[in-house]
Amino acid sequence: MRKNKMKVKNIKPRPTFLSDMLVSNFGELADSFFNEEFGNSTQGFKPAIEVKEKESQFEVKASLAGIKKEDISIEVEDNRLKISGVRSSSSEKEEDKVHMSEFRYGKFERVILLAKNANYDKIEAQFEDGILTIIVPKQEVLKPKNITIK
Repeated sequence: MRKNKMKVKNIKPRPTFLSDMLVSNFGELADSFFNEEFGNSTQGFKPAIEVKEKESQFEVKASLAGIKKEDISIEVEDNRLKISGVRSSSSEKEEDKVHMSEFRYGKFERVILLAKNANYDKIEAQFEDGILTIIVPKQEVLKPKNITIK
């Protein structure tokens, strides 16, 4: 009798462009440097992000469990989508003795470089069950036009 074994595969996100890789990794590098050298972190935590491309839109999801909608900010500037906010501990009291905590609190910021065909004017966001979903519609790509010489 043979038992079925389930394989687990970790999928590491691939940046679409070199600039995506630089934008997403620079914060990690700076954070790890300051954390190791000075015992301090530049960010409270780094929420997990998922970016999908569909036929007519891009879909960006961020895992923001434990964060209130009012504490989240979304901005678009210079082809960059910035998701930022703060996760606060509301239940912690000074007299409480925390024996162990793996929760991360504080400010966060994630920056995603948008494609050139993103339609910034029609971006929509929804926050449900701790997941922020941002829909970025695609614009129709203009095809090159030949000009006749007179």
